[in-house]
Amino acid sequence: EPTLRPADWLVPLVLAAPPSVFADQDQCALHFFRFADLAHEAGDDSLAEGFVDTAAACYGRNRFAIPERYLEALHAHPDNLALRNAAAWTLLLCSKEHAPVALALMAPISLAEHTPATLDTLAIAQLRCGQKVEALQTYLRVLDGLTEDDPALCAYYDHFGDILYANGQCREALTAWLRSALLFKAYCDAGNDPTP
Repeated sequence: EPTLRPADWLVPLVLAAPPSVFADQDQCALHFFRFADLAHEAGDDSLAEGFVDTAAACYGRNRFAIPERYLEALHAHPDNLALRNAAAWTLLLCSKEHAPVALALMAPISLAEHTPATLDTLAIAQLRCGQKVEALQTYLRVLDGLTEDDPALCAYYDHFGDILYANGQCREALTAWLRSALLFKAYCDAGNDPTP
C-alpha cells in the first residue's frame, strides 16, 4: 500500500474536494492533524507544528488565517523546504490573487533542491501568474522526477492536463486527464482511501 509522505501532504485533500478544499472545516482539521503526525514521524517537527496550527485555524473556522500561519512558521524556519512548499500551495488554494506571493516563495529554491512536489507548486503558481510556457517547462521536469508508485501520481497528471490545456494542447490535456482518472480509479480499487 502506498505511503503518504509529508511532501505529498495535500494529495488527499486535492483528490477529495477540489476546488473548495477548505469548505468542511472539521474534516479539514482532522486531515491536518494526520499530516502533522506524518511530518513528526518523518522528523520534520517545524512542518508538523505548522500543520497543528492549521488544524487550530480550521477548528476556529478561520480558513483565511491558514496562509498567515504558514508564513509565520516559514519566517521562523526559512530553510524548511516542505514548509515553504506548504505555505505556497496553501496560498494557491485560498485565492488566485495569492499566486504572485506563492511564486515568490518558490523562487529561491535551487534546481538541485526541487522535488516533484515543489515543482508542481511552482508550475501551478507560474500558470496562475500567466506564465503558461514556463509552467509547461516546469511540469516536464515534474514528470521526469516521478516514479510509478508515487501516491500523488494521479494529482500530478491532473495538474499536467490543466497546464497542457492552458497552452492550447487540448488532445494532450485529455490524455493526461484520462491517465489521472485511471490512476485514481486503480488507487481506489486497490482498497486505498484517498481521504484518510
